[in-house]
Amino acid sequence: MATFLIFLLVFFLAVQLWRKLGTRSGFQQEAQEPEGRGDNSLLFAQSSEDPTKSQAFLQKAQKLQPYWPQEDAFAFLKRCEGIFEETLEAYAKNRHETLKKYLSENVYESFAERLKKRAKKKQNLLIDIKNLQASLENVLETRGGVEVVVQFKSEQMFASVNVSGESFDNPACLFVPKKNTWTFQILKGQEDLKVVEMGTDFS
Repeated sequence: MATFLIFLLVFFLAVQLWRKLGTRSGFQQEAQEPEGRGDNSLLFAQSSEDPTKSQAFLQKAQKLQPYWPQEDAFAFLKRCEGIFEETLEAYAKNRHETLKKYLSENVYESFAERLKKRAKKKQNLLIDIKNLQASLENVLETRGGVEVVVQFKSEQMFASVNVSGESFDNPACLFVPKKNTWTFQILKGQEDLKVVEMGTDFS
């Protein structure tokens, strides 16, 4: 009798264990992806460390799009990088027409004044940039268009040289990591970008 009861107990436990585990193998996924999430949500979750794939970046890009429909936000940032490099090169080589093309009147006058001072001292400026990367910081709608705040991260080399070609402030031509924040203005119906504010001192 005791043996029969033990047999029934073992059989009962075996049935319960089989019902609980079923036919699951050791390689079955422990958790399924939550339902109701689109591809974008999955992309954000997998790429949360990339600011260009975050929800915040896409919201800024959507605010920019009506004022800059000819390019997406990624192409816009590449264009800003080009303007950043061209502006610094123009400042180093005294190219006023390029400065006038990209800078607002107030910002250009500030640059022109520095160029005059440099000419009086008979000095030249050497500039080099590497590892440049732009990020979209903010998009602010204004009465006549929109202002776009862009941050540039790069390694920069600035060296002032005298008439003999010798640098007196950076003789080793060392590169320094820098962050520069520029504000670009886009007016409605126009395709030109103008720098209206910058957090950089090019003295």
